Amino acid sequence: MEELKFDSRGGVTTAELYTPRGVSSEDKLPAIMILPGGGCTYRVTSGIAQELARRGFVVLNVNINGAGNSENPPIDDMGLEPGVFYSTRGAKDALEYLRTLKYVDQTRIGLAGHSMGGLRTGGAASADASYYTLNDLLINKLTDEFGVELDFNEISQDADSLAEKYLSEDQMVFYENLKVEEEEYFNERVKAWFALGSNPSVTAKTVTIGGYEVIREPQINIGFTIGLYDETNRTKTFSFPEGVETTYEGVTLCLAPVFQTGNEPVDPNMWYEVTPGYNTDEMPQSKVVGCADDLSVTDSELKQAIDNRSARVLFLTSESHSRNFFSIASAENTVHFFVDALEYNGGELASAESNPIPYTNTIFMLRIICNFIAMLLMFAMLLILAVGLTYETKFAGCMLTASEPINSKKNVGFWIVSAITIVVGVWAVKYIGGSDLGFENKLISASKFLPFGGAPLTSASWIIWVNGAGLFTLIIYSCINKKMSLKEQITYLGINIKFSKIMKSLLLSFIMIVCGYASLLIIKTAFNQHYRLWMSAFDVMSMARLCAWFRYSLLALPLFFVNACLVNIGKMKDMREGTNIVLCTLINVAGVLIAAIINYGYMYATNLGPITTFFCTQWSLLLMIPVTTIISRLLFNRTHSVWLGAFTNAMLIAWLWVSVSDTSIYTGASVVARYLGF
Repeated sequence: MEELKFDSRGGVTTAELYTPRGVSSEDKLPAIMILPGGGCTYRVTSGIAQELARRGFVVLNVNINGAGNSENPPIDDMGLEPGVFYSTRGAKDALEYLRTLKYVDQTRIGLAGHSMGGLRTGGAASADASYYTLNDLLINKLTDEFGVELDFNEISQDADSLAEKYLSEDQMVFYENLKVEEEEYFNERVKAWFALGSNPSVTAKTVTIGGYEVIREPQINIGFTIGLYDETNRTKTFSFPEGVETTYEGVTLCLAPVFQTGNEPVDPNMWYEVTPGYNTDEMPQSKVVGCADDLSVTDSELKQAIDNRSARVLFLTSESHSRNFFSIASAENTVHFFVDALEYNGGELASAESNPIPYTNTIFMLRIICNFIAMLLMFAMLLILAVGLTYETKFAGCMLTASEPINSKKNVGFWIVSAITIVVGVWAVKYIGGSDLGFENKLISASKFLPFGGAPLTSASWIIWVNGAGLFTLIIYSCINKKMSLKEQITYLGINIKFSKIMKSLLLSFIMIVCGYASLLIIKTAFNQHYRLWMSAFDVMSMARLCAWFRYSLLALPLFFVNACLVNIGKMKDMREGTNIVLCTLINVAGVLIAAIINYGYMYATNLGPITTFFCTQWSLLLMIPVTTIISRLLFNRTHSVWLGAFTNAMLIAWLWVSVSDTSIYTGASVVARYLGF
């Protein structure tokens, strides 16, 4: 695997390219392009790319325009205004780049995408695929090039037979040359499209054949894997028919137009073949070919459907939206589809020299586990570094004299603040998430100054609500309870220290983050890996991302300063420190954890839609809230001031935010936009 950059209409697109060892320009290998969903980078789909690459596919895993270190070009490749949410955002350009690779078999190219990536690859597939069958194309050549007039019944007949009937001998020679051109064009269209957690953006439309209008499906093999507990099923992905309640009924009915099953639901795990209709208002028809688990593309009927680019299959999984790219089942389904649709698995399927790997054989989770362990070790390294550097004279001033905790288990105020923090945490999940993916109830909206929406701004909004409620309650209680005054708390937390000591804490935090970033560069250079677990990740930043990191650090600093105060005022003189850290961590994360349990417990118990869609972007809170809580307390125990923990967590979370997101608005393609991010 190598990381590469290529031009996309004046902007740089970044991608991962997976190729088999020893590949040369003499090879002709099937290729697949993958796009992540909105608000994500290609890192989330690396596992799927890895599994496809293990089976010998060339895989291009792409950051769309504005995602990761990809730039926003001045012109969108869909002909829309730059940065339009539903545009292909560079998918068409990436497809054309894939076609330039000499070792790619131009007749076996597939596209895949998760969520918005599915919509964008679907848009690219629709723009690229022929809506005409090969016979339709040849019929149009007869009418357009040779002036043959056909009646309506003849447009469904074999074009070669009609050519022999109506053309002269000299015309037949020209027709055969045109046929070769049309066959090459038809065969080099995208052959397969697979959508993970995405809706049917590739649908039938009206075309003209022989002068008559008919309805045609795109000539492309199509597959879906949909989670039954996908939060988006009732929002952006599918619009359920009236009276339909369960997600199973809704998804299988909403996909009926793609599978041409009329008013009947689609049967999961079954291969379908769609056949064209020839009346003006006649929709294409379909039939079941057989069970996906029992059939192979070596089966003549399935092979014919795939060769005709008319095969369809739906896989259903018991998972949520963001789980799709962190799922063995979804990876297996993706591999299963492309092995059949592109007829390849460690070699040509019909070849005795092939070395196929079963689609159930996956190893990408091992890499993910190693990435997570590396991330935890990076956190530990930062804490060890802080301890070591505070022994140095330059940073010794960051350490204050230890004071006895002023809180205790008997302090009613602590439990009141904790209870309100938890309740507001649960409420904020529902309030911000609402029932749609728009997250209209964010306190902060994306702008050119803060271009990354989704996870960063919904997370920040949640933290504002929770910390704000906790701080307000603490202040009110402190004004009432004279035994633990605000002045006493401020002194205990080491807030009112000299400005020079605050600046030393800031410098020490910056050095810690720089060392963490340096460790990432080392594992990136040595192993081409990064720090990640699911929705939490730390990646290499371009200059634009680095500038955005600074701005998001400014946003995060007051949030984590307040959080550090709340976490460390909870330190108790009559409770063991280890127990107290666990307690404060649980209180901090309880709101989002309880909301998750309620939301998904309800979905699993009822098979109905979610209470909130907040978790599409907020799973990272379940990891990062405990991590930042522990970092805040351990650094406070070392320095007896909240400043070092607040600075460190702000920079750390800002690094995470700019690593996992794409731009929610068009930031422009100027030099300022490219290097400063706005």
